[in-house]
Amino acid sequence: MDRKTGRALDNVDHLSQSVGDILTTLIGTRVMRRDYGSLVPLAVDAPLNPRMLAQLNAWAIDALSRWEPRLKIVRLSWRKVGASLILNISGSLKQSGKHVDLELLI
Repeated sequence: MDRKTGRALDNVDHLSQSVGDILTTLIGTRVMRRDYGSLVPLAVDAPLNPRMLAQLNAWAIDALSRWEPRLKIVRLSWRKVGASLILNISGSLKQSGKHVDLELLI
């Protein structure tokens, strides 16, 4: 279900929404599930240099491998647009093997 409109979502749209929620939720901030989320929000206002890109990749892969069992990640790429980060994920659905490309505003 779409968290903004309440309409039903297909599998890929639901996956995209879930990935976005995981990566934008700072670990320790969710009541009753303190270990849910990622460390990606710690990168707010950080310079997007090679070291930070490596850190973002590690944080994203760690969180998604723990909290999103439907996704097998093949490649991550980040780019800065204004004050926001855009994350492109190339991967596949574990159950069907179907290729997916996700683009998320983080």
